[in-house]
Amino acid sequence: MAELAPGGRARGFGLGVGPLIFIPALTYLLVLVPLRLKAAHWLRWSFLPRHVCLPPAYVLLVIGLSCYLLAFRQLRRAARAGRLATGGMFRCCRHPIYASWILVILPGLSLVLGTVLALAVVPYALLVFRLFIGDEERELEGRFGEAYRAYRGYTPALIPWPRRWRRTK
Repeated sequence: MAELAPGGRARGFGLGVGPLIFIPALTYLLVLVPLRLKAAHWLRWSFLPRHVCLPPAYVLLVIGLSCYLLAFRQLRRAARAGRLATGGMFRCCRHPIYASWILVILPGLSLVLGTVLALAVVPYALLVFRLFIGDEERELEGRFGEAYRAYRGYTPALIPWPRRWRRTK
């Protein structure tokens, strides 16, 4: 059963910050679909034709969903073993599931929708991530202690920087 974290947020479902980011973001995108169809002339990308937007959108979606599924699988394996996930996608950044959504999937969806308003989801998701990720990181630090502090010291939170990818010990 879920308990309340400081600040009144539900904890214990194992979902982290995800629902705070993605339920409103995906709802917003779903509202944009009928709006985009009704008022296509003033909502669409005026500088890019649809046939130019779709190929990179599909590439972003395939890459983003692949990264998401791989990171989810790695996290589930680590959780079942009771250990901290630090290899694979988690070597690139501490939150690869959020990174795949915020940095790749949501921009891909905005290109599919073909509207500049869809890009508003990305700064929203980044803001919510920054505001609420501290609770999740404190919980991980409490659970894994020094191992998590060391991991946090050499692994970026969201944006993977290849020069910082080091082999975990």
